[in-house]
Amino acid sequence: MKIRNTVFIAIFTTALISVIGLLVFQQYKFNRGFDNYLNNARMERIEALKERLASWYSRNNSWQFIGEANAKTKVLHRRAKSIGLPRGTALFDSQNQLIAGRMHKPMSMLPIMANGQQVGAIGVVMADNGKAELDKRFIKQQFNTVVIASLLALFVALIAALILSNYLTKPIAHVTAVVNKLKHGRLNARSDYRNQNEIGKLSQDVNQLAKTLEQNRDSRQRWVADISHELRTPITIILGELECLQDGLTEFDDAAVTSLKEEVEGLNKLVNDLHQLTQADIGQLDLQLAPHTVQQLVSTAAAKFEPKFKQKNININYQLSCQQRSLVDEDRINQVLINLLENCYRYTPTDGVVKISCHQAQHSQELELVIENSGAPLADDELNKLFERLYRTDASRNKSSGGSGLGLAISKAIIEAHHGSMSAHHSTLPGLAISIKLPIHHGK
Repeated sequence: MKIRNTVFIAIFTTALISVIGLLVFQQYKFNRGFDNYLNNARMERIEALKERLASWYSRNNSWQFIGEANAKTKVLHRRAKSIGLPRGTALFDSQNQLIAGRMHKPMSMLPIMANGQQVGAIGVVMADNGKAELDKRFIKQQFNTVVIASLLALFVALIAALILSNYLTKPIAHVTAVVNKLKHGRLNARSDYRNQNEIGKLSQDVNQLAKTLEQNRDSRQRWVADISHELRTPITIILGELECLQDGLTEFDDAAVTSLKEEVEGLNKLVNDLHQLTQADIGQLDLQLAPHTVQQLVSTAAAKFEPKFKQKNININYQLSCQQRSLVDEDRINQVLINLLENCYRYTPTDGVVKISCHQAQHSQELELVIENSGAPLADDELNKLFERLYRTDASRNKSSGGSGLGLAISKAIIEAHHGSMSAHHSTLPGLAISIKLPIHHGK
């Protein structure tokens, strides 16, 4: 069932129950009130009649002035009219013999007192039994009026339910239509419903979901295109060299074998890098964790690059003041450090500076390692893309100057597998700064 129909039924059912309940309650209260009114009015007339009858009896010392008891019905009825007995009442003597009016059961007896003695009684029937035809007609007329008003109220409720159900469910239908478009692959669909209520929040969430899906689709398409490009390049080179060897255009010597081997090794490294990323994505990156001093790991890795840095006259500035340990996989962290130092060597100009600092992060139980290098500063949008897979700042995608574009993505995946974080920001050298945060290990 559509939600619009559900809302309509809910609203109209609530109105129907309310109107019926109000009708029953109003009719009940009206009947009770009208009965009380009739009883009170009759009691006032009866009290006045009792005083008159008592006065008449005192003057005559009997009921003979009215007539004998237990007379014929017509006579009794005529007597009731002559003395002014209201409908539903009867006059009895002290022996409970009927003098005037008509006997009804049950009747409530109201004594008539004269000279300090009970000389008779007036019998009064219940209001329901004593209602005149005019009273009953009035009650029925009032009931019909209330029923007609209730039916009009239900009709108004029906119209209001239709309008409200459409008004309340229109935004939901709009958001649902956007979701259906997303389901069928139209990821550029967006909801234009704006409000501060829950549906407005849902609309914003759907738009954010659509944006994320669109970005993931574009990223996946770029990923496939980049992978194809990265694989096609070495394969094309290998195929070309093999064709040259086959056609005799190139001699099959050590240089040819070395060239083919380098391309195959590069292809193998690319496949291994992709495999590492896949393992990280599915949470199956194998880690052999043990407590290590990050300062020592950094010093060991940097020492291997000092000869290469000297070739470009790059100065290394160490600020390693942290002695805390972190629970890490030594080989994986060394892989991250080697990648970052390799990038420093590749992108730091001659006579440049590399700064390596390590300290405890403020207001947290984390170690922060920052590796900075001087050079041309990157734009803000390039900083945000550095950790994207196969992204290289060199638009020509030249491997000799920019690598495969997977190193930083793999490094970030390794750090996150250690429950740490990795980010890039501008350096004051100026240049690029890579920040790594790892949890401090307090155990043995």
